[in-house]
This record gives sequence, structure tokens and C-alpha cells, in this order.
Amino acid sequence: MGKKSGGLTILPRVPILVGIAIVTFTLSSKGRTSSGDTTRSEAALLSESISTTEKTSTGADVLAEGWKEVLYKPPDDRSGTVIASVRDGWLHIERHLPGGKMLWHIILAQATGPLPPEVTFKARDDGSKYPSYAVITYLNGLYFIKDDGRHLRCRRQAKSAEFKSWLKPPSQTPEYKQLGIAGYGHSDLVGWSSESQLIVGTGGPNDMSDCLVYLAYLVTKEEISWQARATKTGMRSFSYKYKTREAFLYDDGELLLAKPVSKEQAESLSASRSKRAQKLAVGSPAPEFNFQRVLTPNKNTLSIKEFEGKVLLLDFWGVWCSPCIKSLPKLHKIYETYRNKGFIILGIHSSYNCDELDAFLQKHTITYPVAVASEEMQKDYGITAWPTYILVDRQGKIITVNTGALPKDKQIEEVLQRHNSKTVTNFPDSP
Repeated sequence: MGKKSGGLTILPRVPILVGIAIVTFTLSSKGRTSSGDTTRSEAALLSESISTTEKTSTGADVLAEGWKEVLYKPPDDRSGTVIASVRDGWLHIERHLPGGKMLWHIILAQATGPLPPEVTFKARDDGSKYPSYAVITYLNGLYFIKDDGRHLRCRRQAKSAEFKSWLKPPSQTPEYKQLGIAGYGHSDLVGWSSESQLIVGTGGPNDMSDCLVYLAYLVTKEEISWQARATKTGMRSFSYKYKTREAFLYDDGELLLAKPVSKEQAESLSASRSKRAQKLAVGSPAPEFNFQRVLTPNKNTLSIKEFEGKVLLLDFWGVWCSPCIKSLPKLHKIYETYRNKGFIILGIHSSYNCDELDAFLQKHTITYPVAVASEEMQKDYGITAWPTYILVDRQGKIITVNTGALPKDKQIEEVLQRHNSKTVTNFPDSP
């Protein structure tokens, strides 16, 4: 999927999440402007928040060449030690887990200030097991690193074409191999993978970087699905999808936003996928329905037994899911082709963000039954991605489970031909 490209996809506007407000940065040769709910820069917001909370200084007076100090070490030593150092006149900030594994390494800025970087501890209000996280700032908040365990945000000093002190690429270690590069030769983005790690570097030419981020833990090597992009304006992006969890990194040479997939997240998803595969194995009975709401006229509930004798396609979808919406015309065509042969579709809307479903159905014609799943039903069916299509035969047994891809006409026809249709209770199709 990924390969070196002069410009795989033009991304003129890239949304970057800052707190709970969305800021869209527009890149041009004249610089960066912002629009949206928030117009103030993240650096300014961080500077304000830092002035109202307790600061922790590193204690050094001058950032001399070779200076090195631990900025932050958590009490349990599990979330990573943050270390600062000066190399070739530049301030490096890096975070490592016990045992030395890197989480990220950023060349933040030239070490020109008389004072060292500052660490501010910000309290969490999201119920996390860690009560606070550290924000690192330099030169009064002009440059910063904010890592809250979910997202890594950074503003670093842009590097010129003459900059030479790039970070050592992981590919110099035999366990890593390069996946590919996206860029125009000066500021490129590159990914590397080992048996268990995916690392992304950005900022320099070819495989040189001023920022390395451990983006994802790989449960199995075969599950790598990634894409790298670059534009002539300097924006680079790297995305990696593991099952239903997506890791990504956006960078324009100064501002960087990354969302990693941790080892714990990857292993949890893998275990969940295994349980789902066991529960929804081909030939196993489809679990009983458990709906929040049924939108079919004169029907308050629906049971899986009501569909015995028909071939049933369960469409787990949502009005907020663009691939789901794009599939609706294809679903309508499939339904109209096979409905008189003992085939029916049941549209099962996600329990999430279902408030707009009624308005959507008033504007769009869906001729098959529609219902809203409960959270328990989504768990019973192992639904963690939308759309998901499950094909059930006349005996109520699962034939196929597909995420994102509709079953082929040939699959439907084969299941229809296995047994003659039985008479089942009739109920109106459309909601």
C-alpha cells in the first residue's frame, strides 16, 4: 500500500485536535493560519495553563553542550522516563520505557536559551489510572511537547536544509526494515517495522529524521496495513490500521500530532477479535437480537427466529459512518434483486450517535427493516467496526462475517439455493 511518492494525495487542510476544539491548519508558502472553533495557538494555550499551575525546573543554569538530565520519572516507572540533553547545540527530548525502549525522540529546538526546559504536571479529569501527565515547554512555551498517553503533540523548531544532526534511523539496526518513504527529498516521512514495532520518522531528507515516534505495537507482522502521504506544501502523514484501532501521525515540520497504538491496546484488540471469531464462527448460530428500538411499523421487537426460512443479511451501520452510507445504494440493489427469492436485509444501526437516524430515514428511502442495536447486542455480535455484514442462512447459522465488504452475489445465490424458502411471518419492510 505504501511506497515512495512525490505526492500520493493532496491534503490542503488537515484537522488537528487540540483539547476538545478542532483547529484546521492551512499550509501555504506564506505560513500557517487557523480557522474553526479555536483561533489561538496551542502554544499560547499551553503557556496560559502553565502560568496557573506549579512548575518544576530542572535546576540547571545553562544548556551547555553535553548537558543531560532526567526531566520526569513516574513513581511506578511504567509510563516512561523523559530525558533532555544537548547535542550539537540542539535540545533533544526523549521518552523511554523501562528496559530502554524508545517511545519518542524529538529534536525540539536550538539550545539558545539560558534556562532549561520546564515540566508542568497537569491533572487528568478523564478517569485514567494515571492522575496527571507532564507538559514540557522551552523558551516560555514557544516550543512544547505534550504527551497525555493518548496523543503526542509537539511544536518544534523547523530545521533548515543545512541541518546535519539528524537522528539515527532504526534501519541501521538489523531487526528493522524500511517500509517506505513519502516526500519531496527535503522533508520526508518514513516508516520502519520490526517483528513487534512500527516506528515513524519525519522531518529530514530520505530516512533522516528530527522526530522518531514508536507508533504501534505489532501483534503479528502480517497485519500491517499502512499509508504514507506527502504534499508539496510540506505536510506529511502516516497512518496504520490494526483491526479497529488506527494509529496516525501528522507533521508539517513544526507542528506534530500522533496517536499511537500501545502494546496493551493491540493485545486487547487481538484478544477481543479472537473471542469474536469463536462466537461468530462459520456454522455457529447467530446470537439473539437485543434492540434498543425497532423502526418497523407495527413491530416493537424482532427475534432472530422470525427470520428462519429466509437468508438474512445483517448490516451493522451508522448514519455517521461514510462507508456505510456509500454502501446503501448497493444494499438496495442486492435487496431488490433477491427479496422475492427468500432473502431479506436487516439494517442494524449502531447504538452510538443514533439521534439523527429518524431524520436520516425521512430523507432517504430504505426499503428493508431497520432497528437500533443495544450495546449488549453489539458485544454479542463482536461489532467493533462499521460497516460489518453478517450473512445468515435459513437455519439461522452464520455463513460469512465481513468488515467493510459486502458479500458477493455468488455467495448469496449459493446460500439461497441450499434450501427451499419456508413461509415466515410477514411484516412491512420499510421503517
